[in-house]
Amino acid sequence: MAKPLVVSLIPNKRYHQVMTPEAESLLTSFAEYQKYDGAQMTEAEVAAALAPADGCLTSWGLRPFSAETIAQAKKLRIIGHAAGSVRKLVPPESYDQVVVLSASPLIAKSVGEMAFGMIIAARRQFVRHHNAFATQGTRGDTVLYPSGDYSHNHGLHHTKIGLIGASATGRYLLRFLKAYEDDIEILIYDPYLSAEDAEILGVRKAELDELLSSCDVVSLHAPLNEKTAGMIGRREVKLMKDGALLVNTARGGLIDHEALYEELATGRIYAALDVYLETLRDAQCAASPYRKLPNVLITPGMAGPTIEVSRTLGLHIIRDMQTFFSGGRPRYQVLREKLTYIA
Repeated sequence: MAKPLVVSLIPNKRYHQVMTPEAESLLTSFAEYQKYDGAQMTEAEVAAALAPADGCLTSWGLRPFSAETIAQAKKLRIIGHAAGSVRKLVPPESYDQVVVLSASPLIAKSVGEMAFGMIIAARRQFVRHHNAFATQGTRGDTVLYPSGDYSHNHGLHHTKIGLIGASATGRYLLRFLKAYEDDIEILIYDPYLSAEDAEILGVRKAELDELLSSCDVVSLHAPLNEKTAGMIGRREVKLMKDGALLVNTARGGLIDHEALYEELATGRIYAALDVYLETLRDAQCAASPYRKLPNVLITPGMAGPTIEVSRTLGLHIIRDMQTFFSGGRPRYQVLREKLTYIA
């Protein structure tokens, strides 16, 4: 029986971040393999490369496929994306022709870890204390931490944590929070999560307003779509309790950053934002008013994946491809009907 042909369009600059010798060895054990630098190819060249292919490997840095390009690839049966979201990569109508795989559930490990780290760093004011020592030579920020005064030294014990979105990233954050056992209460707002599933997760389902107004930490884990764009606006940030922390490792477009800035500027709440900078062009970063806020922690979209996780993505997708070509059901398949509410 002839081996299926799998072509890789993974850009050269990404290739060795997601593909290891082990991954290549497994792939060539069950498939013929051709490698291209998809980032340098025209749509016509991509179509020509896909024409004889049974499977295709992709990752970050590629232009989205057109429905026409996929339709022309008559033999193509599976696209394995060794990266995150496929919502823009593969047109919805193409799901009738090909099985689509995504490594998003693997990347969720890194994002959940990052969210937890940002919560601790922001609650304990790591950055302000370090900067005070580095720039002033003091024992941390003496405004926040005068001798013997612990009133600004916040942790997570005996607090209430709210998650917006019961996505894979939110569920990985839950794993870290569960270490606190009964010392914290966890609320989730997600219209797609049933009360029964919330109970299985060990959390309480809540409406958005209740979550925002009662939680000490609010962490965003929702996809960005027509319903969620700007879901945290002026009304929502004003609902947050005094001293609360808003964390976003999901998508920058979930937040109205002008409204959030106005509330942060009062000093009433705090924020830790990994995806704010994705809403700015490079030239806008230097002029951002957020640079002068002492109560915000901003990182450059580094929540996921870490290099350790990146190096596993190709291998996991290739294992799923092997399962598919052997007649099995892939673990990381993305279903068309779920495109409306996944990242």
